[in-house]
Amino acid sequence: MTYQPQTEAATSRFLEVQEAGETLRVHFNDCGQGDETVVLLHGSGPGATGWANFSRNIDPLVQAGYRVILLDCPGWAKAMGSLTAVRDPISTPAS
Repeated sequence: MTYQPQTEAATSRFLEVQEAGETLRVHFNDCGQGDETVVLLHGSGPGATGWANFSRNIDPLVQAGYRVILLDCPGWAKAMGSLTAVRDPISTPAS
């Protein structure tokens, strides 16, 4: 079987998370099908996305047998929303 290189469009996925009445739309790329998973988090700056920062790493990792998740941090790239409802573990009693 011939290996097909991963593309941004073919691996693009979205997940909606609802917390404290707010919806956070998270974008990620899901590449490969390995038993072990590598999660890559991009840095900041103009054009920062998981794909932009790690596109050259994806194919070698997938070919080595890993599933690769490229997470776009909230507020960057295709992710929508921000993390405004953060639980403070010191002042919030445990449920």
